Amino acid sequence: MKQGDIITIDRSQMGGTGYYYYPVLLTGGVALLGTKNELVRDDGGDMEVGSPETQYFTFQFLHTGKAEIQLARFRAFDSEDILYEDVMTFEVESSESDLLGAWSLFEELDENDRAVFDKAVSGLTGVSYLPEQVSKQLVNGTNYRFFSYSRPAVLGTHRFPSILKVHVSTDGSVELQGIDRVVL
Repeated sequence: MKQGDIITIDRSQMGGTGYYYYPVLLTGGVALLGTKNELVRDDGGDMEVGSPETQYFTFQFLHTGKAEIQLARFRAFDSEDILYEDVMTFEVESSESDLLGAWSLFEELDENDRAVFDKAVSGLTGVSYLPEQVSKQLVNGTNYRFFSYSRPAVLGTHRFPSILKVHVSTDGSVELQGIDRVVL
């Protein structure tokens, strides 16, 4: 594995049993990016009660060195009935994040990143954005993904995480290409 690589691990179980898989051990800078459950359909495209269900876990390796992932199967209402899987061990090597087309790992913003961010959000109203980290991709110009906390300008609302996607062309023009709310 290389630093920054993303993998997906899937597990299947019978629907209706109440059993689900959960990550119970993540070491060495492994981040859980997301999960997804999907019911398995029969050949006719129908779902039966008790049909198999597949869970997908997406992880990213953030640091070099040894990383470990362990999943366990259990029911939330029965803490005595737990099946721990073997620990999966990965050796994570460094990668060249500045290669053309490759995304860098998220890192702290420097003065230039802050200037790009400020220019991209200037003129936006209704929500304030506080950038925390940035990831970059060298293409025809530079793509930026700013991990930020967003706060709507409505009394009593709470902040939520978001990713702001920005492109800076080779002539220096800055374009906000999208804002995605991060659901944790």
